Amino acid sequence: RKQAAFQRLDMGLIAAFAALAGFGPLREAKATAEGEEPVVVLFTQVPVSPQGPGGSNPSRNQSGQRAAIGARVCLLDSANGQVENLTLDFTSAAWPAPSFYAKRVLFVGRRYAGGTEAVYELSLENREVREVSLSVGEIHRAIYLPRLYTLDDEEPVEQIGVLARPWGEAGDSLFTCRTDGTRVRRITFA
Repeated sequence: RKQAAFQRLDMGLIAAFAALAGFGPLREAKATAEGEEPVVVLFTQVPVSPQGPGGSNPSRNQSGQRAAIGARVCLLDSANGQVENLTLDFTSAAWPAPSFYAKRVLFVGRRYAGGTEAVYELSLENREVREVSLSVGEIHRAIYLPRLYTLDDEEPVEQIGVLARPWGEAGDSLFTCRTDGTRVRRITFA
């Protein structure tokens, strides 16, 4: 299910991103004075919970499942072993998806218990978080898409892809939109 694509970026950065089925970690390599390449890993930390029937863990983040209460998006710096919680103000946050240049991260989260999940964008440079306003249904995942040019655009624009279950429907569908949440287009139908 998991399909990861790697793209070498200018300035020696390497960003890893995965398809909607399951996001992989972001790895960013930077040259240091010693010539070593420390790795920074972006991941979802899921709270420990007792195993369910058949050895399953009910808090595991699986496709179509809501983020577990207490799940959070974290950054691990392998150079110093420090883990930074990037989503302190959230009840749950999961499925981080880095931008192509590893400057921003999309994730799905809830700010308050009982609230609905929404797509958020986090700047890795200043740690600012903003909500991407969408009303497409119950949101499961979001990823950055390559710049896209359509006939009604003057230039290529940044887009995101969203996996969501539209309200009142039984199956999931894919949507695209601009990074500000405008120009929503449903591209699959269940």
